[in-house]
Amino acid sequence: MAVSTMKTVSVVFGTRPGAVKLAPVILELRKRRDIRARVCAAARHRGMPAPVLDGSRIEPGAGWGLLRGGRAPAGFAARV
Repeated sequence: MAVSTMKTVSVVFGTRPGAVKLAPVILELRKRRDIRARVCAAARHRGMPAPVLDGSRIEPGAGWGLLRGGRAPAGFAARV
């Protein structure tokens, strides 16, 4: 049986500055044949990282949808 040598790297960010910093890392990971890069936007405010992602052709494959109902910090922290 062949053993897969492909590794999965999950890149998680939640803010525009996080997306700016990690976009080059994600793009570089995607060039590698031995790595599968998974992108997750944990954004509390969904639209904030969007302009950065649109410009670099990065689309999160997952999102956590943590912002629901009220905006109380304690409730958000509990969902995280």
